[in-house]
Amino acid sequence: MWRHQGLRISDAAHYGNTFFTAAHRALRATYPDAIAASIHGMDAGDGPEAAVVSDGTSTLRPEALSNRLRDALNTHLVGTKKAFSCNSVEDSGKHRTLCGTSNVQGRIDNGAADACFTEAAAGSDRFVHLEQSATLRGTGASSKAVIQALADTVPCTLTGSGLGCQAVVAAQDCP
Repeated sequence: MWRHQGLRISDAAHYGNTFFTAAHRALRATYPDAIAASIHGMDAGDGPEAAVVSDGTSTLRPEALSNRLRDALNTHLVGTKKAFSCNSVEDSGKHRTLCGTSNVQGRIDNGAADACFTEAAAGSDRFVHLEQSATLRGTGASSKAVIQALADTVPCTLTGSGLGCQAVVAAQDCP
């Protein structure tokens, strides 16, 4: 498959010339203060990570939204694995490679000079990047930890059916 800067064109989070990025830009223009969440799956292997959270940078920022999300997630996790943040001085290890620094949408929200080719210098707290292990993507006790942690951390910036957010219409479950 053809690669652009070492990344696949089919990788919507890392390639800028897609509907996904166009939709992100349009939503950002319509809702400039909303927080975007880019949620991915990772292979934690035998490491201690249940999740890796960042603001789309690897800049150490004690006040970062990603650190608050990490803390909330750790309160909801079951078992020995925990969430780490790329923006916390306390967290280090192999997860530092999963900071979302090449995520085009994060680069846009964090004001990178060229979102396709340049990492953002600092986080804006309008974007969170979350890599989650199979434990969080499954059906076990920790499977609801991510949605609860997001509800605990990210304010309702839009009306809708999110946890604790005022609904515009009654939520409908899909079959």
